[in-house]
Amino acid sequence: MDTITDDYNTLLQEAYEHLRQGRYRMALTSARKIHEENPEDFNSATCLAWAYLENGAPAEALELANYSVEIGGEDVNARLYRGYLLMRMSVFEGALADLDWAISKKPNLLSWAHLNKARALAGLGRYFEALEEIDKAIKIDDKENNQLIQIKKWLQITLGYGDGFLKGIFSKKRAYLKEGLLALKQKEYWFSLWCAKKILDTPSLKVEFTEAYIMQLESLYGLFQFRQARSIAEDIKLNLEGDKYFDNIYQRILKAYPKDETDTTPAIGIQKENYKTDYEINDSKLYKILSAKTYNLTENLRTDKRTYLLEFNEDTTKYVGVELVIENPFYLNKTVELDGLAVWKLNGVEVGTNQFLLTLEKEWKIVEFVQSWGTETAGFWCRGQGSVEIFLDNQNVCTRWFGIGNSDVVNFEEIKYLEEDSTKLQLPEAQLTEEKIRVEKEPIKTEALPDLLANLDKYVGLESVKQSMRDFISYLEFIRDREKSGLKTDEDISVNSIFLGNPGTGKTTIARLMGKIFKAMGLLKNGHVIEVDRTSLVGQYIGATAQMTEKVINEAIGGLLFIDEAYTLIKPDNPQDFGQEAIDILLKRMEDKKGEFVVIAAGYPDKMNSFINSNPGLKSRFTHVFNFDDYTPDELQKIFEQIAEKEDYKIVKDAEIILKKELTKLYRNRDESFGNARLVRQIFNESKIKLSKRYLNIPAEKRTKEVMSTICTTDIEASLKINTKGIVNIGIDEDNLNKALNKLNNLCGLETVKQE
Repeated sequence: MDTITDDYNTLLQEAYEHLRQGRYRMALTSARKIHEENPEDFNSATCLAWAYLENGAPAEALELANYSVEIGGEDVNARLYRGYLLMRMSVFEGALADLDWAISKKPNLLSWAHLNKARALAGLGRYFEALEEIDKAIKIDDKENNQLIQIKKWLQITLGYGDGFLKGIFSKKRAYLKEGLLALKQKEYWFSLWCAKKILDTPSLKVEFTEAYIMQLESLYGLFQFRQARSIAEDIKLNLEGDKYFDNIYQRILKAYPKDETDTTPAIGIQKENYKTDYEINDSKLYKILSAKTYNLTENLRTDKRTYLLEFNEDTTKYVGVELVIENPFYLNKTVELDGLAVWKLNGVEVGTNQFLLTLEKEWKIVEFVQSWGTETAGFWCRGQGSVEIFLDNQNVCTRWFGIGNSDVVNFEEIKYLEEDSTKLQLPEAQLTEEKIRVEKEPIKTEALPDLLANLDKYVGLESVKQSMRDFISYLEFIRDREKSGLKTDEDISVNSIFLGNPGTGKTTIARLMGKIFKAMGLLKNGHVIEVDRTSLVGQYIGATAQMTEKVINEAIGGLLFIDEAYTLIKPDNPQDFGQEAIDILLKRMEDKKGEFVVIAAGYPDKMNSFINSNPGLKSRFTHVFNFDDYTPDELQKIFEQIAEKEDYKIVKDAEIILKKELTKLYRNRDESFGNARLVRQIFNESKIKLSKRYLNIPAEKRTKEVMSTICTTDIEASLKINTKGIVNIGIDEDNLNKALNKLNNLCGLETVKQE
């Protein structure tokens, strides 16, 4: 038995060594022999799966990888290697699911898992997250690993980090091509593909287009994206036919994806068959599913119409959406929030999961909601059997099946509920007011900079902000004057800023003024301000966040984008949250559209500091910080008086004293939710209401203009819900005071306390 075990281990190591050294045919021979002798061993199945992949048989590779996980149980290696193989085959979401599972079992140990997770994220275009994973891999590796360092450099290039350093790299004409070919040689196809697209998107690099196209085809071939590779090759064949490199890759693509067998080519892990396209309603005592239908989300967003499908066209499908209709079990009883989970699968492999929150208002009898999954480019949903499982409060309530084939097949299932009874939870759009949209189209009037600074000085308090703002503006003017004079300056004029402060400290007001100031200085074309928060940027479904964020950014071009409570974009407890996607898009556009719009992110000091430190890209792009302190009681009272004066009200002296006393109490007991100026506005509005009630209760002949505009003590007391009527001055009880002092003096020691 020991001899057999030794032989097995020797052969297994030999097969893996063949794979690492690129001896793929030899690896396949060894791996087959091992698996034939040990069919129930997941290690042999994993090794053979890898060998099949390297020998151009992805379907067999995936089948064996799935089998390895099935018999491997909780062993980390089975999921780890399947994650690697899925990453290689461009099933990136499935790879992430496996790799995350492996990492969760062995945190801080699996450098290779973090490396492959970074590759999968890069394949999805999520370069910021990929960079974080590479940093983790480098930290775990704990030694100089040239491969990891090289990949980190390439990720930094995609993100535009360290402009000065990168300018040196890409100063030569053929730099993108050189770096891309190096990545291609090292099988980092995600980056060679990025370089190829970069060249093809740059008209001035037209002389490199032939090599870029070939590099693009080689990259797609290496990623097993044969259909897309063949489509591109067909488009450019007339121009490149005869080029030996093109002819070589073209023949390999045709062999992998034959022209005349489009409809019969087996997909990864599944043979051509009639796909299951119905849906299963699972037993649930609480939740009743009335309908579950799939549709093309991209087409839905483009046309605002939903065509329900049983089967999707592999060539054109980017996002698959599922629309679900349920009866509200809490109808007319109570409003509840349910934890939801959508699990997407392709050919039996989990390719994505999304956690969501479903609100059921008690007035809603029937509720419709949607979930979706996919990527921005077709090819993720490759031919085969798809499904989505829906969980509500950890109960599997429904599974919808659909096919991915060579054409769309329309679903004509009848609706079994009354449309008028349903409440649709539609894909959220950016919540922008008509005023904001209008101001984006009509640039605000340019005001003189001295006048704008004078307006800044009129605001109550904010002394540190005022000084910081003046220093900031002076610095910007200095840099601009140096540039105009032809003097060297290594500094770009970056005005993206962080506003730190509690609610009501004037952050939004100052942001609006900054838009005007930057326009007056010529830094912005329009100077308008788009004010948003998380709900305007982050969607609930795959694909929604990108469109919402892009829409907001496009409307901010030429002006200033103000993001309130920006820290809510990051939710560390939920790695599936779409807030990170909004941040990635924002940072990319801040780089691509540098100088065309300004971003100000605002929020509580502690939470914003954690937010900025969570991502190196945030820290490098937001270079200026302004601290908005809480208003003092005197400043709060002055704000009250300004508001009153502006609206033709006045406050009597006794009411001022009570107001000052209560504001001082509130200030001393404040926390991060302290309302500041908002609190004052609230007190003022309440006082007006109390005044109006008092005014209407007096005789008509006494209803004068003076009475109508004077806020009295009772108005302030009522608005603050305090009672001073029972307060009387009863003086000091001298006898009891003397008795207490005598007791104190009889105590030993405590001389300082006695004196006080």
